[in-house]
Amino acid sequence: MRSGGQLLVDQLIKQGVKDAFCVPGESYLAVLDALYLKRGQISLYVARQDGGAAFMAEAYGKATGKLVFVLLLVVQGQLMHQLVFILQCRILHL
Repeated sequence: MRSGGQLLVDQLIKQGVKDAFCVPGESYLAVLDALYLKRGQISLYVARQDGGAAFMAEAYGKATGKLVFVLLLVVQGQLMHQLVFILQCRILHL
């Protein structure tokens, strides 16, 4: 039986995602495992901080014109911090 992570990664591939950015965390180990299994189809770039991953993805998407995916950890008190990075990336993209 396929995991939720495998289903997500399969859908990302169907949507044309070739690159993903993240800060590895235990809240989405199934997704990381699925990305490892599909490493020939999706490249994973690892950052040390959530904001760095968001900005890396935004810059890479702008520079290449490709669709990218960002995995962020949801930690108590950090959601607003992460949303700021996502909104900044979105505003800079407009």
